[in-house]
Amino acid sequence: MELLYYLWMDGIKGCGCVTTAKLIKEFGSAQAVYESDDLGALMQTEEIPYDTAFALAANKSLDEAKKQCDLITDRQIPYLTFSDDDYPQLLREIHDPPAVLYYRGRNVFLGSAISVAVVGARKATPYGMSAAETISSQLAKCGVNIISGLANGIDTAAHQGTVSSKGTAVGVLGCGIDIVYPYSNKKLYESVLSNDGMILTEFAPGTEPIPVNFPRRNRIISGLSYATLVVEAAENSGSLITAKYAAEQGREVYAVPGNITSQQSAGCNLLIKDGARLVSCGEDILQDMFRVFRPIVKTEQQPLPEMNPKEKELYLAVTKGGKTADQLAKLLDWPISTVNSQLTLLELKGVLAIEMGLIYLTY
Repeated sequence: MELLYYLWMDGIKGCGCVTTAKLIKEFGSAQAVYESDDLGALMQTEEIPYDTAFALAANKSLDEAKKQCDLITDRQIPYLTFSDDDYPQLLREIHDPPAVLYYRGRNVFLGSAISVAVVGARKATPYGMSAAETISSQLAKCGVNIISGLANGIDTAAHQGTVSSKGTAVGVLGCGIDIVYPYSNKKLYESVLSNDGMILTEFAPGTEPIPVNFPRRNRIISGLSYATLVVEAAENSGSLITAKYAAEQGREVYAVPGNITSQQSAGCNLLIKDGARLVSCGEDILQDMFRVFRPIVKTEQQPLPEMNPKEKELYLAVTKGGKTADQLAKLLDWPISTVNSQLTLLELKGVLAIEMGLIYLTY
């Protein structure tokens, strides 16, 4: 069980998310890291310090990891490791991707839908709550996944707008998957799941919602999303941390403008001054990212262009869940060069769009 070795790595001093991701890319799996006692090979991994490499080579006890594994198995908690093909591709690309994600509900990142994060103040004004609910509803009706943190205020309004529109909501927790925080959002937590959404976290079951967890949680919210929309935020709020993460991750940042005399809008107005795109409705985001959103927002089904046999085979592989060139090469057993050339032809024909390494059908 690969999870066992991820949990072992998590218990090694100095082996955080960045180090774990580098080691997995170098060795291919967490088990391969565990089985290596070659200090030189471990230290050859980019920027792995001697102390961490020595601990990985010397500490082979799996006792604590086995206890955690048994707990997760007994509670039947689904999880994704960084090595899994089903791990969200966008999240895999950030600097410090979580080694393990625990979740409930449907893994919504297996499909081709696009995700947008909607975040903001916990102590939101009626204006902010209305804006978050309305924009989230507009985006959700167009097939966009709405990601937020299930906190009070703007997060709650974003999820409510999504659920009420029969859209897909994704809640990212700053605690264990078995803890509902804040408890006042228990019904919302359940409604996200009952509407085919997803709740996820990097924190092990039983982890309490302590303050230090939430900035870490915020990088996952932005990392899962093509864009982050800040609806209402004070000048030094956690929502601005999420926006900062989004910018560092190469994602778009949007903000809803607010009253210049309102402390709750100071953060959003500052973001707009600094170059974030001003948003007054969901259509602003859809139009701004039209090339990616085209397959979602178009209303008339057009006939497929003519395709040769190889193009048709590739097209079918994308419909079956192939989202990256590497995944398609594996599905079809084709050389990556063949996949890339055929993808280019299909993109020129307008059959698909490629954004940030991910492939989306436009038909």
